[in-house]
Amino acid sequence: MNIIIITPNLDKNMGALGIYLESKGLKPLLLVTLDSKDNLGYLDLNVNMGLKEEGIPLYILDYENNIQTLEKAILSS
Repeated sequence: MNIIIITPNLDKNMGALGIYLESKGLKPLLLVTLDSKDNLGYLDLNVNMGLKEEGIPLYILDYENNIQTLEKAILSS
């Protein structure tokens, strides 16, 4: 079962949740929504790297980005 988590903050707790869900046989996908223009949201780069090492998909969508760019990234992976 796929689980999509949409959050403005990728911290240790959110990373741990992703790993926990995967350990239970679920397929988490994290979508981190940021706004770099107004400095909103939080992205812990250590958690980002840890999720990549675990094979958990992580996509970052900034306020300035086009949703179609994100869609193409998801479909190509």
